[in-house]
Amino acid sequence: MKRRLLLVILGSGVLLHLLGGVSLLRARSDSPAAEDSGYANISVFTRALQLIRQDYVDEQKISYRDLTYAALKGMLTALDPHSAFMEPQDFRAMQDDTKGD
Repeated sequence: MKRRLLLVILGSGVLLHLLGGVSLLRARSDSPAAEDSGYANISVFTRALQLIRQDYVDEQKISYRDLTYAALKGMLTALDPHSAFMEPQDFRAMQDDTKGD
């Protein structure tokens, strides 16, 4: 009888700790700080890249680089009219054009 009571109490304690841990993790993931970390939604982005490459009609037409650069252009364009993404070669060309010799 004592052994059974001890097992029930011990099992209840373990269950309460597990539920507390799950709710703590859930509260942390729902917090604005977790969302603003930049990493909270990266899996959505990478999964979208994978699905586009996998299901696009001609996957040879579009590379991960092209998709990533297009996404960056879209993100910066959405910010305001003065923000833009420049591909590395365009940025170097702009630097060369504006460099004073």
